[in-house]
Amino acid sequence: MPLEVRYGLDQDPEWSLVIDIEPMLDPIPGREPEATNRPVVDWWGFYKDTREHDLKTVLKRLPSHIDIDPGREDNHKLDATRRTRGPKPDMTRHQKIASVIDRFGADWREEENLAEICERLDVAHIRVSPNWHPWAQSWVRAATKKKHDVIKALQYSLDKAG
Repeated sequence: MPLEVRYGLDQDPEWSLVIDIEPMLDPIPGREPEATNRPVVDWWGFYKDTREHDLKTVLKRLPSHIDIDPGREDNHKLDATRRTRGPKPDMTRHQKIASVIDRFGADWREEENLAEICERLDVAHIRVSPNWHPWAQSWVRAATKKKHDVIKALQYSLDKAG
């Protein structure tokens, strides 16, 4: 279907195209409904190829998106390498925030402690969330404007830092 849509192929494509694709798909075991060891196909990667490459390159790369032996030990690599949505967490930042908060123990949310934490974060030049820039360029100002949002952000960093 992605090939038909992207490259304007007919529902019944040319015989030469069928000949190019069939050898790649034939060795895939488990075409039968009762098969237990079905191949893992990285459809997202295949679709992405159709958006970035010409038909010849897409067909050449098709086998790289098919894992013939899904029972292999390194099968988890397909899922691990797949990119998730959104930016990657800035673990260094989360760890710095967690190290400042850890000094205050379980009472870090109390008014005086929160104010001290925000001051220390500003002194350490740990940036606030970019989404806060219209209303707060510092942790201290953020805490005075939207204390609840600051607590949520700090808790998130604590959770991420583990």
